[in-house]
Amino acid sequence: MKRWNILLLLTVMISMVYGQDIQTLQREANQGKAYAQSVLGYHYYVGKDVLRNYVKAVYWFQKAAEQGDAKAQYNLGVCYYRGRGAAQNYEKAVEWFQKAADAGDVEAQNILGTCYEKGIGISQDVGKACFWYATAAQSGSQVASTNLDSLMKKLSTFTSPQEINELEQKARQGDANAQNLLGMKYYTGDGVALDFNKAAYWFLKSAEHGNVEAQANLGSCYFYGDGVDQSYEYAMQWWEKASAQGDSIAPYTIGKCYERGTGVSKDREMMKSWWQKSAERGYDLAQHRLGYIYYEEGTQNVPGSYQKAVKYLTMASVSTDDYISGLACYLLSICYRHGRGVPRDIQKAEELQQKASEKGCSNARDLDEILKSLRDK
Repeated sequence: MKRWNILLLLTVMISMVYGQDIQTLQREANQGKAYAQSVLGYHYYVGKDVLRNYVKAVYWFQKAAEQGDAKAQYNLGVCYYRGRGAAQNYEKAVEWFQKAADAGDVEAQNILGTCYEKGIGISQDVGKACFWYATAAQSGSQVASTNLDSLMKKLSTFTSPQEINELEQKARQGDANAQNLLGMKYYTGDGVALDFNKAAYWFLKSAEHGNVEAQANLGSCYFYGDGVDQSYEYAMQWWEKASAQGDSIAPYTIGKCYERGTGVSKDREMMKSWWQKSAERGYDLAQHRLGYIYYEEGTQNVPGSYQKAVKYLTMASVSTDDYISGLACYLLSICYRHGRGVPRDIQKAEELQQKASEKGCSNARDLDEILKSLRDK
């Protein structure tokens, strides 16, 4: 059965927007310019050129959102969804997601689909979930397309009340696997009403029995504050426990924290160290990210980097995810064409270029678009 845990489920992320220098942004935001207010809110949210301050982020997102800025409306919804800078309020989050979705924001359309699918902040409505996923997918959202496909498959295999009862009996008898699965049911609203508190309760029971997936899932609950008080410290502790047992995704997630400075100081070497564990255990996203990082270091003449890039890109090139494998094949084709980290081989380069093209990555423009998509995962 395919591995499924909440490290791979919905991740509601603040949308990245960029603008002028911080002084110009502050001046224009104070002048009432919506775009500047929206971008300034982003700067405060992520701590770019200013000290991170979620309250100020919400303040500026609110200003821009009230002027109809769709990206600010989406980002304000994220703040309410995650309880950052404002009390967690799923109903308000959905209100702002709806406004942004109606204005055409693709990320808002996708998350609104998830809210309808799971009944988060609004009555569950599978039909509307499909509508918003499809709307976002038609605008090119690969995530929404995946969510729509997953929902359609789930509808054909929805957990019955009898199956839930049997699972609960096993969980109460101390079956760690059943406890983790029951936690997933409550986390996703599959066969039961969505309930993060019950999800976290069963993840904890299972994690304490040493279930590696439950440990990873509980870490995510602490990271996002789902069913427990938000704590990056506890999130890291549970992810580290999962990683110590050989989990492949948890070390990637820990590495992301070091990449972004979330709960820990930014540390590029620690990031790479955790991603290497993840990559060696077969996680394709870690393989891709490492391959690209080492390729970039190779262009900066860091000794041995191209060889490492080829190693991890070769791993990622066989991924079942076309985005990941397409990118890996494209970069590998450049390595073989120019003899970077491998002996020069034009025929091999052409073969890899063809594979990359078949997977949607045939030139530098495609490369940039795919990289932007994958960096947010």
